[in-house]
Amino acid sequence: MLPDSPFPAAVQDAVAVYVHLVRSGVPANKIVVIGDSAGGNIALAVARWVRDHRQVPAPGGLLLLSPWCDPSRCFPDCLHSYVPRPNPEDYLADAPAARRLLVTSLLGNKPHEYLSSPYLSPASSFGPHGSFDEFPPTFIHYGDAERLIDEIEALVCGMKRDRVDVDVEKTPDAVHDVLMVRFWNENVRTHIYRRICGWLDGGVKRAG
Repeated sequence: MLPDSPFPAAVQDAVAVYVHLVRSGVPANKIVVIGDSAGGNIALAVARWVRDHRQVPAPGGLLLLSPWCDPSRCFPDCLHSYVPRPNPEDYLADAPAARRLLVTSLLGNKPHEYLSSPYLSPASSFGPHGSFDEFPPTFIHYGDAERLIDEIEALVCGMKRDRVDVDVEKTPDAVHDVLMVRFWNENVRTHIYRRICGWLDGGVKRAG
């Protein structure tokens, strides 16, 4: 947990669990790596590590819920610069001081340039062509009233460009990580869960 364990500690932990499962006999194509918000960032990094290092087979899918996929957007020039995110009605904190604390906690003693790594900011400028090559089938949910909308849509564009099998559910008027907001319209939340379950059912069929 931040700030005691900055990048790449969380990615290393998640990769270790994934590798242990696969080497213990769990079929990789039956594993779905799930992450919401900052957990979505970690899930993307796990998929990238598996793709880059090729020590174990790729997971059967990625399920990303309002993923935080471009921390570099917070401070594009230096830790003191500030570019407001859209949708100020969202509950997600976006004040410059909060951003600075989050990003410096994430980096620890590493230089600011680490934010440009695709392991931290995979959606930054979509990444180079091929950045998402061989990523597993992916389901992405987000709302059109959330702070992270721009970077999530950049992620979707990058994945589609690299021909990832990506399924997107964009919920009108939904804030960040709306499935965690218990007082939200239950019909809306139920629809999202049904879409997720339908996608997971498709993954089961793909896994045989």
